[in-house]
Parts: sequence; structure tokens; C-alpha cells
Amino acid sequence: MVMSFIFFIIVLILVFGAVILFSVIGFIRSVFVTLFSFGRNKNKYATNPGHSSYNDHSKPKTKVFEQTEGEYIDFEEVKD
Repeated sequence: MVMSFIFFIIVLILVFGAVILFSVIGFIRSVFVTLFSFGRNKNKYATNPGHSSYNDHSKPKTKVFEQTEGEYIDFEEVKD
């Protein structure tokens, strides 16, 4: 009985230690990626000075539904 409790406590400590270790490693990795970006473009969303960030030639959005879609329709309840 005592040995199983001690084994449970040891396993619990190992699991908590692994969670803390992986979270610290993930934090350190994110700091390094942010600082050094490992050869990637630092600003993914940067545009050239003459390039607009959206398509100027896109056509205006049209309505998907017809004019009659969603109108109120009067109905009568049919009794059996």
C-alpha cells in the first residue's frame, strides 16, 4: 500500500516536471524564433512601396440571394 502511494507520487512529480520542462523549452524556442527568425522573412506582411495590399481590380461584391429571398409569406394553418 505504501509502495504504491510512493510510486504514484514519483510518477506525478515526473509528469509535472515534464510539463514544466516542455513549457520552458517552448518559451525559449519562441524567443529565439522571434529574435533571430532563423532565415525567414521577419515581416511576412510587408509590401513593396508601390504594391497595394489588396486587389484594386476586383469587382464589387454582388448579392448572393435573390430579391424574393426571405420575404414574409402569409400562411394559413390547416386544421385536420
